[in-house]
Amino acid sequence: MNVAYGPGSGRYTRPHFNLLLLIIFGLGVDPAEGVWPLPQALTSSTERYPLKPQAFYFDYGSQSVAQRGCSVLDAAFNRYFSIIFPDYISANGVLQITEDKPFIVKISVDHNECESYPREESSEKYNLSVSAGRAYLNAETVWGAVRGLETFSQLVYQDDFGSYFVNKTEIEDFPRFQFRGILLDTSRHYLPVQTILKTLDAMAYSKFNVFHWHIVDDPSFPYQSYTFPDLSNKGAFHPMTHIYAQSDVRSVISYARLRGIRVLPEFDSPGHTKSWGKGQPNLLTPCYRRGIPSGTFGPVNPALQSTYQFMERLFEEVSSVFPDSYVHLGGDEVDFSCWRSNPYVQAFMQKMGFGTDFTKLESFYIQKIVNITSLLNKTSIVWQDIFDYNEQHSSLSVVEVWKEGCYLCEVRRVVKAGLRVILASPWYLDQPGPTHNWARYYTVWPLAFKGTEEQKKLVIGGEVCMWGEYVDATNLGPRLWPRANAAAERLWSDEKQTSSVDKAFPRLQDFRCKLLRRGVQAEPLYVGHCKHEYQEHSSVLGKALSQGLLCKVCSDSSSGKHYGIYACNGCSGFFKRSVRRRLIYRCQAGTGRCPVDKAHRNQCQACRLKKCLQAGMNKDAVQNERQPRSTAHVSLDSINMDTSKEHLATTQELASSPTYSSVICRPPLSSSVTSSATVTPCTNPSNNHRFMVSLLTAETCAKLEPEEVEENIDVTTSDSARDRTPSDSHMSPFTSSCSESVYETSARLLFMSVKWAKNLPVFAHLPFRDQVILLEEAWSEMFLLCAIQWSLPMDSCPLLSLQDPSPTHQAKIRPPTADLRILEEVFNRFRTLAVDPTEFACLKAIVLFKPETRSLKDPDQVENLQDQSQVLLGQHIHSMYPNQASRFGRLLLLLPSLHFVGSEKIEQLFFHRTIGSTPMEKLLCDMFKN
Repeated sequence: MNVAYGPGSGRYTRPHFNLLLLIIFGLGVDPAEGVWPLPQALTSSTERYPLKPQAFYFDYGSQSVAQRGCSVLDAAFNRYFSIIFPDYISANGVLQITEDKPFIVKISVDHNECESYPREESSEKYNLSVSAGRAYLNAETVWGAVRGLETFSQLVYQDDFGSYFVNKTEIEDFPRFQFRGILLDTSRHYLPVQTILKTLDAMAYSKFNVFHWHIVDDPSFPYQSYTFPDLSNKGAFHPMTHIYAQSDVRSVISYARLRGIRVLPEFDSPGHTKSWGKGQPNLLTPCYRRGIPSGTFGPVNPALQSTYQFMERLFEEVSSVFPDSYVHLGGDEVDFSCWRSNPYVQAFMQKMGFGTDFTKLESFYIQKIVNITSLLNKTSIVWQDIFDYNEQHSSLSVVEVWKEGCYLCEVRRVVKAGLRVILASPWYLDQPGPTHNWARYYTVWPLAFKGTEEQKKLVIGGEVCMWGEYVDATNLGPRLWPRANAAAERLWSDEKQTSSVDKAFPRLQDFRCKLLRRGVQAEPLYVGHCKHEYQEHSSVLGKALSQGLLCKVCSDSSSGKHYGIYACNGCSGFFKRSVRRRLIYRCQAGTGRCPVDKAHRNQCQACRLKKCLQAGMNKDAVQNERQPRSTAHVSLDSINMDTSKEHLATTQELASSPTYSSVICRPPLSSSVTSSATVTPCTNPSNNHRFMVSLLTAETCAKLEPEEVEENIDVTTSDSARDRTPSDSHMSPFTSSCSESVYETSARLLFMSVKWAKNLPVFAHLPFRDQVILLEEAWSEMFLLCAIQWSLPMDSCPLLSLQDPSPTHQAKIRPPTADLRILEEVFNRFRTLAVDPTEFACLKAIVLFKPETRSLKDPDQVENLQDQSQVLLGQHIHSMYPNQASRFGRLLLLLPSLHFVGSEKIEQLFFHRTIGSTPMEKLLCDMFKN
């Protein structure tokens, strides 16, 4: 039986009775009908095709402009594989060879926007055709392809036995409105970044495409401005914990981009700005009472030129941080009483000829701000108040209608004035209410006003508003979903096909169950159940835990049994290396209780080894393959033993350095030297001498030997490794089955980079915030320098043999080989010069101490440290390479090559599988603190 969608009929008339009938008679949803929001045109049949995760993959069409290496689609392939097959975890982390007939989803796009951001004019149109063994997804842009992948994921279903199927389907789809947004208020209640990211996921499932970030307001100013740091230092609920650092904002924007979502910032003024005044003197208007200042403050002071100078600098920063071409200026709910009481404001109004009409004063202020943002190539959006004050406002472009009452009357007035409209009035979801009132948000008809077709085209969309007075991370999800989905379908789908609440209910009920399966806390619509109810952990994680297929040490994906327990290759390799070499570790924090999980497992080796033993790893199962077979003695009691011998060897190695011996006096070495021993400088050493000691001491305290990776290779005990065919012999030792060692080594190299910086006394004397900012700015360069230095003794760097940097092998996405080739060329440049350890130490210091880094509290000291680093490098070269006059310049010219592959690509290549969605900046901060 074919199912085709045409014009619907019927309005919302008897909600409770009709919904009860649906429950009683158990009316199901055809798999194709379960797509939400409803496609523009869909034809489906009962003919179905089985899907096997072992034989399923995405691929690019031969005619597609975008190919492998497209960041948006590569990430989407990995993401949707896990969504489509939430129960599937490969036994050994690689795609299985199977006799099942493969099912291939071929994606073709006409325009390459892989490295850009979604824009207002970006097409989201796509066509999807599903047949036996194949699905073809054609789109004009990558953003349309992402929407099509979401639709395909909703077409896949499981039968009662857990098998996956998809029906024969043809879909032509595109959004009705180009602006489909959700507003989150992060001022009245701070929302953790992770909560925002989870909301972005749910938005992508519902095909919303704009995240309206109402980031600041009266209660708090959590946005951390590098131009005006006191705004958050004094205006946030807490200046360290309740802020959005630049790295947080970048994480949100990057996360949204990969899901085809624009990030629209709102800096609301002149009202809603009380939190601004705490960190910016003379910005707010002093209120007067009986002719004298009352000690309270009102809106931004529009009578001072300094106000506009401040706004110009702030929005200059905002325009550089937020890439979208739009910015929301607010302009709503301004209380004029404070302006009215201030004699200086009154005098300014008289001077400007405004009389006593304060709406003219606000219009004047907004005009000035619009001019500022226009010079920054930003299109301004304002709340309807500004339009209501002056319908002939020449500078306005987009008006957001938010007030209750006859909101369509307001829409009509705005479009008659030739301005574009965003409708928000009917979709305020922050007030608590029964979930069944979703029908109220569903039966909104945005174009049901008298007007010409050209005027109705000026309605560019609408958005759901989730204000924060009564909403925080604990109730955001249930209050938002699934009611926001009603607005999602209204803004995407054809109105004629989606006019019936009765027909929409079973589809929305089904989609709510999909949200639960994907980890979204969505409230129930009515009596009923879902096949997969919501679990605190994601469904994939919960399933893996029940099957014991997660690493018992760090909870990463297990690659099989290692040394008696299920473990990942990283932890098994670490345990194997520790036992073979009889390594003794000391807890970094001194507590023995450091976190050992996927994101933190490389921070404290002592606690990691302790957890390996507690989880049941058997040290007797480790065979010393490079030595006569014997049992290495490692016990929990040995973890906290002193490491004096290791440090003694380190000090001896350091003392033998020619450069080191030329600038310091070597203390006598004895067995009494302990891990706390320090190198004694000469009497009255110069600053440069002390700095050299600092660099070289840090260098020896943060070393990763080449053999550590060699011993990480081939640590799996799975049958797949033993049964490798001869045809695999030509592959790199770092093939996907052993790629965990590459990621493990990358993580250790990064940890060594952070450890190197932390061991620099001159670095530790900087303000803590400066230390964190410098690390966030320079981590990728330091990581590359450490990787180059580590790999110099080898013929080539094993890290560049990476086969599969993606977190999901099953999607069969290859790494961007162009980036690896570039990195190989960079590594070879350093190899050609034979850079020595002292030069590496100086180069790391030069890239770390960047005085131009924004928001530094003490840039002069940072500049001084960078100067010292360059002076030391020059002195060392003059001493050690007297015949290489150009060596100093050649070394400095190598540093720009560290930027040939950006930090985001470095993170994707070497760390994404290890840290998942954890922001790199958070990981660096955690490493540094611990």
